[in-house]
Amino acid sequence: MKNWKRTLSSKMNLKRMHSSSVVIDDNGVLILGDSGSGKSDLALRLIDNGATLISDDISICRKNSNNIFL
Repeated sequence: MKNWKRTLSSKMNLKRMHSSSVVIDDNGVLILGDSGSGKSDLALRLIDNGATLISDDISICRKNSNNIFL
């Protein structure tokens, strides 16, 4: 099963990131940091100010040309 996931991720240019991610003004924002560094707290503060949560703890990113999609 792990090889299947690795192959699919490789072919689709998917990356699994330990992060929180939100949308602000139609732009995805990836919040990176070590465990306990405040990623979720920052995401919650951004949500309080109008951002929309995409993911907390794990984000899947895909690169396509010059763009990165969350």
